[in-house]
Amino acid sequence: MQAGSEIPASRVTGFARAEGAPPEPADWPSPWADWFARISPAPVLWSYHELGADLLGPVRSSDRSDFFKKLIGELQLPKGSSVFWPSAMPLAAKDGGELAADAVIFSAGIRRLKPQVVVVFGERALEDIGLSGSIRPFRQELIEGKLVLGLPEIAALLRNSGQRASAVSLLRAVLSSVRL
Repeated sequence: MQAGSEIPASRVTGFARAEGAPPEPADWPSPWADWFARISPAPVLWSYHELGADLLGPVRSSDRSDFFKKLIGELQLPKGSSVFWPSAMPLAAKDGGELAADAVIFSAGIRRLKPQVVVVFGERALEDIGLSGSIRPFRQELIEGKLVLGLPEIAALLRNSGQRASAVSLLRAVLSSVRL
């Protein structure tokens, strides 16, 4: 191998330091604490930038909701095998529905939810959780014992059936080794 042609080592050292979060989820900022109180640990965790708005905001995307209903059906995931943990949450309504990320709270949630696989859609969500530039679409990385899978933005998958089919194939392959 020529000098300079080595395969670069991963720059990912871990999720954000969860020690910065209050120890009890009930003490996390709202709406993170509110959402966490409604969910349970599961082997597969799904996240994307707009998820908090889709779950808690006044305007929800039926396209993304339909996407996940169909995807989870295609993957034949049993009930209780998935949990949705947002990479960003809506700010107060007075702020125009903007989303704010909190990588520390996201990481604290990951540690409590204990997924085996974390599926993150889009670079914006990866940026939200402090992993920007470290995982490319259709790639995976082992981070703190969790397989983190990067996929394109959901909007891109909705527009491109070939990319969507590739995402489904990759998810099938990855999830076939997970005890659901």
